[in-house]
Amino acid sequence: LGNTLSTDDKGQFYFNTTDNKLQVWDGDSWEDIGSGGGGTSGAGVYASIRSNVEQNLTATTSAQQVAFQVTDASNLMTVDLATNKITVDQTGFYHISYSLIGSADIALYAPLIYKNGSSLIHGGNGSLWPNAADNPGEHPASVSMSTIVSLTAGDYLTFYAKRETTSGGEEPISSAHVSVFKLTGGVENDFADADLDTKIQVEKSADEDKIRFDTAGTERAVIDSSGLQVVGDVKVGNSGSGCSTANEGAQRYNSTFKWMEYCNGTEWDTINGRWRITNSLTSNSSVVIPNNVIATLCGDDDGCSYVLTMYNWDGQQRTATSIKYTFYYHIPTGRYRTAINSPQGEVGETVGNSIEKHIIHIWSCYFSDFAHSNGIAQDDGDNNFHLLNWNQYNNETCGITIYD
Repeated sequence: LGNTLSTDDKGQFYFNTTDNKLQVWDGDSWEDIGSGGGGTSGAGVYASIRSNVEQNLTATTSAQQVAFQVTDASNLMTVDLATNKITVDQTGFYHISYSLIGSADIALYAPLIYKNGSSLIHGGNGSLWPNAADNPGEHPASVSMSTIVSLTAGDYLTFYAKRETTSGGEEPISSAHVSVFKLTGGVENDFADADLDTKIQVEKSADEDKIRFDTAGTERAVIDSSGLQVVGDVKVGNSGSGCSTANEGAQRYNSTFKWMEYCNGTEWDTINGRWRITNSLTSNSSVVIPNNVIATLCGDDDGCSYVLTMYNWDGQQRTATSIKYTFYYHIPTGRYRTAINSPQGEVGETVGNSIEKHIIHIWSCYFSDFAHSNGIAQDDGDNNFHLLNWNQYNNETCGITIYD
């Protein structure tokens, strides 16, 4: 190689042993690979195979393997002319160009490339480049293609031609040429799957200083100097780690209490400062309000507030609600106190002391420090609170919302 080629041979390359440079034909002249924009080639990671012997393909539209006689390759690719395979020794992205040259006014062949003998990575469906149907009676003398693929060390490539028609008996390919080189810039600045539609890009545009994340061909997130931009939902998982200055500012989802939390440098605190539970039991029974919820929302110096609701008591899907009442909880002792403006007046007691106490009740709904089952108080001996539905109307759902 190194001689002047035609515009049909764009993408072919060879290693210039005089200058010790890998060069590519740009349609007009041989240029050092890496001197222009986009990706650059890995010096010494290349292979070139060609055939200058006329090959007759039989009158079939099935893909037929093309044979090669001449090779030029680095020690990081292996060419086996007995099986006409190119095997890569490094994982990465590779640029492949493949040309078929024949005589004018013959039926052309579609070039096909297979990976590991069975995976078609370019061509197929009998399509021609160009399609003879679009150029009736005008069959160019050559056809070529180029592509970029992700290959794993040990993958091998084979090259085929597929006839346009079965008419005319055997028809010749006068020569064929394949060039393969490994990219070390441009596309290789990505981490991508085999079909390149799921990837991480760090240089989509020149010097843009962004990291882009794509899945299934759609950009999902971008990180740049302004921060993180996300398209779609962000799911935050649970964490059992403690909170300290080391992870101050961290966020997590508490799957037990169904709320978001953040680390304030000392302890995990709720982000939304709100928690709600309902009770639609029809057996004069209660559901648990965990002590941790009360401690988190109500255990500081400003306490919390709560609203009791009763829904659908008359089957009309209406809601009755109390006003907000204040509530304070002392974590070390389990003592609690509610506001004097509640229906029961000021209530103060200690949770878990085996004394039944209702903090507030309106209609069928009770905020209580005692568990109930089938109308009977249960001395559970723990520090949890409870929402009791006394089922006065038979349809109602009781609810309590607690606000920090």
